[in-house]
Amino acid sequence: MNKRKFKRGQKDKRRVVKNTEGIILDGSEPIILDQQTIISFIYHLRDTAGCGHYRAILPALQLNNMVDKMLKANAYYIDRCTPHPAFYKDVNFVIFQRGDNEQYFKVMKGIRAVTGLNTRLVYDIDDDLGSLPPYNYANDFFKKTWKYIENMMRVSDLVTVSTEPLREKYRKYNDNIICVPNRLSKFLFGDPVFNHTGNDTLKILYAGSDNHFAEKGKGGDFPEDLIRFILEGDNYDWNFIGGCPGELREGDLVTRHGWKSMLGLYDYIRSLDVDVYIAPLEKNEFNRSKSNIKALEAIALGIPIVATKWGPYEDIPYACNTTGEMLELLEELKNFGFRYKVWEEQCEYIGDDLFWEENDNTLKYCEQMLKAGFNIEMKRD
Repeated sequence: MNKRKFKRGQKDKRRVVKNTEGIILDGSEPIILDQQTIISFIYHLRDTAGCGHYRAILPALQLNNMVDKMLKANAYYIDRCTPHPAFYKDVNFVIFQRGDNEQYFKVMKGIRAVTGLNTRLVYDIDDDLGSLPPYNYANDFFKKTWKYIENMMRVSDLVTVSTEPLREKYRKYNDNIICVPNRLSKFLFGDPVFNHTGNDTLKILYAGSDNHFAEKGKGGDFPEDLIRFILEGDNYDWNFIGGCPGELREGDLVTRHGWKSMLGLYDYIRSLDVDVYIAPLEKNEFNRSKSNIKALEAIALGIPIVATKWGPYEDIPYACNTTGEMLELLEELKNFGFRYKVWEEQCEYIGDDLFWEENDNTLKYCEQMLKAGFNIEMKRD
C-alpha cells in the first residue's frame, strides 16, 4: 500500500485518511481514519494460565466480537514462537505476553530486521519482575531471564502494562508505554448478582498460585499470625484453590481443591457456594504494582473480598491494614446483611472497569493501541 503524502498547508485534508483495507503506516504525521478499518493482532502467549488468560486470551476473544461501525479487529493467540517474519506480514500488532527468553527475543529481532512490515512490536508485562520477593518460587528463574525482558522492552515499539505503578517502573526502558488494566469477560459471568448462601459456617476462599507462599517462617502473602489463627482452629470454613501455605497442607483444618483451568474456574467457585474471598498481600514493592484481579473475580461472582490495604487494594472499601483488622472484618461478615453491604459498596467502587463488554472498554483498548502504536485516531460523527 502506498504512503499518503501531503503538502504543507493542507492540514484538514492531510488528517483524513480514507481506508477500508487496513492501517496506513505514514511517518510521524497524525492520521485520522474516517471509514471502517480492520486491525489485526497476534498474541504470543508465554503462559496459558492466569497471566496469559487475562492479558492475551480474553482480549483476543473480545476483539473478535467487538461491534463498531468504524473498527473491526481480527485477533489470534499462539502458544509457541513462530520465527519466520513472513508470518507477521499483514499483522498490525504482534504482542509478546511476558516473553522472557532468548527464543522470544530472537523472534522479535527477526521481525524488526525486515523493512516494509506494517507491524508494531508490543511487549506486555503485568508484574514487577525485577522486584520479586525471595519467597516467590519464580524469583530465581526471572533473575536468569531478566536481561531478555529488559531487551525486549527496549526493542518494542510499545509496552503495555496492567497498572500505573508498573507504567512508572518500566518507563525507563521504553517511553511509549501505556496502561491496559485487567478486565473480565462478561460472557463467563453474566451480570453480577450477590451470592446469598445458606452456609452455617462462614466459607472463605483463597484462589491463587503457590508463588504467593513460602516455606515456614520465610514470608509470603499469608502472614504468620493469620496462619497461626487457622492452625489454632476457628469457626470458619477455609478453602484454597491452587496454592496453599505449607503449614496448612497437612491435616483437615482447610480444604484444598487443587489447580483448576481458567475457563472452568468460575463455575467451580460457584459450585462451592463461597461467602467471602480473601486476598492478603505482603506489603512489598512487588505487590505494590499488582493488579486487582482477585477483587474483579470476587465482585463478578457476587462475593465480598477481604484484602490487604496495599497496592491494588489500597482504596477498595473495607481493605485491612493488619491481620487483626481482617479477623474483625471476617467476624462481622458472618452477618448476611453486612456481607451484602460490603459487596455492594465494592461493586460500586469497581464500576465500569469490571468487564471488557461494558463502557466500550474493548473499543477503547483498540483505539488506545492505534494511538500509541501508529498515532492514528478515528474520526467519528
